[in-house]
Amino acid sequence: MPISAEVEAYAAEHLKPFVRPPERTRYERIRSFIMLPFGILRLLLSVLVITLPWNAIARFQLYITTILSDGEIGRIMQIIFRAQSSFFATLQLKMLGFKVAVHGEFAPRTKEGLKPTVVVNHQSYLDILVLIAVGCPSFVARIGSEKIPLFGAGVRVHDCVLVDRSSEESRKAAKEAIHARMQSKKSEVPLLIFPEGTTTNGNYLIPFKTSAFEPGVAVQPIVIKYRATHFKPYWVTLPIVDHIKRTMAHFRTKVDVYILPAHIPTEAEKADPVLFAQNVRMDMGEAAKVPLFDVTTRAKFAYQKARVGKMDLADLKALVEVEE
Repeated sequence: MPISAEVEAYAAEHLKPFVRPPERTRYERIRSFIMLPFGILRLLLSVLVITLPWNAIARFQLYITTILSDGEIGRIMQIIFRAQSSFFATLQLKMLGFKVAVHGEFAPRTKEGLKPTVVVNHQSYLDILVLIAVGCPSFVARIGSEKIPLFGAGVRVHDCVLVDRSSEESRKAAKEAIHARMQSKKSEVPLLIFPEGTTTNGNYLIPFKTSAFEPGVAVQPIVIKYRATHFKPYWVTLPIVDHIKRTMAHFRTKVDVYILPAHIPTEAEKADPVLFAQNVRMDMGEAAKVPLFDVTTRAKFAYQKARVGKMDLADLKALVEVEE
């Protein structure tokens, strides 16, 4: 058995959340050949008709905000930005062939006056667009994201937390900035965090990082489930170009967004972020019928190396066993 096949066989048993989509069948190759040109056209049209106007409006609003309030985005403007972004994101998803169904609703402020932090399972870069469409536009982004063409204005408009994780000191500062935002009473939009810390294939929930649970404030869990006949757009080990091509060649993809009730931490959970994270993870798995699977992000990166021959299968097994 070739080493790559051995790695895949091992991953299918021990690294289930990170197993890549199956290779394309003959039917899918034929369908992709026919549909891909239309998919690319849809993508280009969505950029021209939606992304460009969305960006232009956001830039104009930022300019007005700078004049009226020295760049500080108040609550009223946050509400406007949230509704506006939801509208544009919904249009873009429809144009790209995504039909989103929302189950549940966002919780009001807690008795402390805080917007519950939203914690979501992570499968793809498309998650952000889906979550903006359902009304959760504030997220954590790298410093410099606000300067990216087409997307930078959105990062600023959405009251995102800009962080630098290039060093130990900057990572500590990033965590402090995120925690401060979670405990802020000024923001009108909830902060979005992916507690798994990486993407999975959506069939399982891997252990959560504890950072989002350390402040001991309320969180609102959301579970995203993509439903498609031939290709679900989760992004784990598939190269980005191949992922975009296969996604765009799919005519229609259904997305279920399960918004669960806010989880108010108990005194025990406030004192123990690990317990808090475990309980929220179990709630999400039970509500959305997604099984839990204990494997680390380090195992995922090791699997990616093993798939391309940069790590032996024996070394991969040893790392996974240690992580377990």
